[in-house]
Amino acid sequence: MTNLLSSINVALSSLLAQQQATTIYEHNVANVNTEGYHRQEAQVTAAPSVSLSNSYYGTGVGQMGSGVLVTSIKRYAIDFYDTRYRVANQDAAMWAKEEEIVSTLEATLAETSTDGLLPKIDAFFIQWQAVADDPTNTSIRRELLDSAKELASAINNRYDQIVAIREEQDLTISQRVDEINTLAANICDLNREISRVMSVGDSPNDLLDARDVALDRLSELAGATSFTQANGEVTVSINGHILVGGHESYALHTEIDPDNENLTKMVWNDGREMIPTTGELAGIIEARDSVFNEQRAGLNELSMMLKSEVNSLHVNGYGLDGSTGLDFFQGTDAGNFTVNAALDDVEKIAVSSVQGEVGNNEVARLIYALRSTGTMNSDTATFYQYYNDQVSKLGLTVKRMTANAKDRSLVADALDTQRASVSGVNLNEEAANIVRSQKAYEAAARLVTTIDEMLDTVINRMGAGR
Repeated sequence: MTNLLSSINVALSSLLAQQQATTIYEHNVANVNTEGYHRQEAQVTAAPSVSLSNSYYGTGVGQMGSGVLVTSIKRYAIDFYDTRYRVANQDAAMWAKEEEIVSTLEATLAETSTDGLLPKIDAFFIQWQAVADDPTNTSIRRELLDSAKELASAINNRYDQIVAIREEQDLTISQRVDEINTLAANICDLNREISRVMSVGDSPNDLLDARDVALDRLSELAGATSFTQANGEVTVSINGHILVGGHESYALHTEIDPDNENLTKMVWNDGREMIPTTGELAGIIEARDSVFNEQRAGLNELSMMLKSEVNSLHVNGYGLDGSTGLDFFQGTDAGNFTVNAALDDVEKIAVSSVQGEVGNNEVARLIYALRSTGTMNSDTATFYQYYNDQVSKLGLTVKRMTANAKDRSLVADALDTQRASVSGVNLNEEAANIVRSQKAYEAAARLVTTIDEMLDTVINRMGAGR
């Protein structure tokens, strides 16, 4: 029935609607710096109208409004922007992580400093020239031995650093796998709650925000992709293998890989190996199993060729004491490459090509000649040139990774800005919305006051003059 009391309901609906809208805008302001938060807005519509011809005699025909209703709370999000951002960000994360790891190796090797391996290679051969100039001088022989040991130690240290940093990545991989499993379990819980809330017609906006943050991180970690179902749940997969399906997650674990030097590999619980193609994990695997392997192989090749070439000459030479048949270097790879301990007696260092000729320097001259002889890369590069090329390749690799990480990051940041333009909170806009709701609330409150005055007239004053 259309009367003053129903008018109070109209005013009340406005008060409640504007109060709810103000609360939502305040919620936006409170979460302006919350990661993954999407701004929200009250969606209002006119309440069902009342037909005057049927509801109240004598008021005419037509319909009279009954107020306003908040029908939903809109969450500003565009799935297309989210997908584009995740694709760009996972590539940026891959290059950034790989660059971080390889840069650590480059800094550790310190090849651009005076303590680099290149000066030690050069110093080793120069000492052979010094011995050739004065074959019987034991002090010069001692300097040669010290230079050789310093070279061997430098090679050992670099090998150990490569192995150590490479093995450290196994711990990082294990941590990332644990994080993936935690995120997957969290998404399962969110799926369950989101579908429940949506089933009763509500909007689980904050839950959707939390799930999107988890999906962003999964994409960054391993290039995970997601698909939203009709009931609001998401299915998440990595390289085509399901990680989350509805309320169930399919966890990863790590195992020792006997085919890869007992390093860590990632395996699904069904036994299938997980090989990431993008994201942080892909960058870690690429650095560990490609870049580090190349550097270690190059160091092994250098040390073993150095051992072979020097030993082939030294073993046929003679020391001051007439000793012969001694290797100068020993070892099976760069990790255990060392100077023969027997040469601590420097008189055993073979310099002469003829037994008994202590002034003969033929062996020393031939070993010194290796400094400028192409023995590496199919006899096309000297030892110095070979290792210098390896160092240059590492530097170029880091430079390429840095450029790729920067380029992909710029794209990801641009896409993030684009989606933030839709979903982000603008404080000026929220302030304007709050003022607008406040004014509407004040008008509704004034309406209640006016109706109260009208009711007072009808109840307390009509007929009071008789």
